[in-house]
Amino acid sequence: MALAFCRRWQEDAVGIEELDRRAATFKTAVKLERRDALMSMLKLAADLRPIADAGDGWDEQPWLLGVPGGVVELTTGTPGPDVVRTHHAHDVRSLYP
Repeated sequence: MALAFCRRWQEDAVGIEELDRRAATFKTAVKLERRDALMSMLKLAADLRPIADAGDGWDEQPWLLGVPGGVVELTTGTPGPDVVRTHHAHDVRSLYP
């Protein structure tokens, strides 16, 4: 997510008409891709709510699997409860039909 943010910022910089401002914005966005900058960004984000999480309640329902657009209940193969209210530790990138 942090890397995607940096890349998006670079794309946005291309659209800035003022040459000096465009160059400065692009340069800053490229610098943010460095490992130390990304790690700093992630450390800061870890303390932000709702990103920060004490870990309470994770995997209370181990038969839930996170998929893009929701959650699948693995015992039945049906869509599960609202992903926003569910703490599940397992995710896949495959789309659920």
